[in-house]
Amino acid sequence: MTARELCERAAGLIYLAVRDELDDVPYVLHRDELPEPYPGAQVGGWTGATEDLRFRELIDDRIGWGGRGPLLVVSGDELPVVLAVTAHELAHVIERGWRFPEGEALDYLPAEGFMNWTSTASAEMRAEESRKAHGLQWHRALAHLVARCPFDPDTHDFDVWTSTGESYGWPAWPTIQSEFSGEVWERRREPICSILESPPPDGAAKLFEA
Repeated sequence: MTARELCERAAGLIYLAVRDELDDVPYVLHRDELPEPYPGAQVGGWTGATEDLRFRELIDDRIGWGGRGPLLVVSGDELPVVLAVTAHELAHVIERGWRFPEGEALDYLPAEGFMNWTSTASAEMRAEESRKAHGLQWHRALAHLVARCPFDPDTHDFDVWTSTGESYGWPAWPTIQSEFSGEVWERRREPICSILESPPPDGAAKLFEA
């Protein structure tokens, strides 16, 4: 598959997991599709509250602009990896409760500042700020999101690439996933954003007390 085909497939699959929470299929662009200097960003993927505005012209050309919405920049040359990065980034959108109103100011970092940020984020993977960004609520959103992705024989094991928790000093993903498994099953029909507003399972919370 081409990078564009991989992104379209991943976008369709992830939307099936959250179609009750998103107005439309999220925009997914491959890092290799971006103009310079962005393909050299030292992160596997990213998202942001105004990244759709940063790349609006490219979205319009490659996907078709349909109004404000989450943009997920991903990497990888195999579908399981691309879907994993897509889920990873969408978990940030859900966990932070971002909205995408029309007419929002273009307040994103300029290209040079953005590239410096990705370099710093990569070099300081264990920094406390980055660690918190991939903490309890983010992993909780990810666990629910992964469980709701429809089974696909080409991506059935994609979740092994979704979490970077161990890079930030958290337990291994299977351990975290196991602690959320009861809630994931019992609350599978509730919006993930609503679930995040309630107290987390005790066992899962203890994993992130350090």
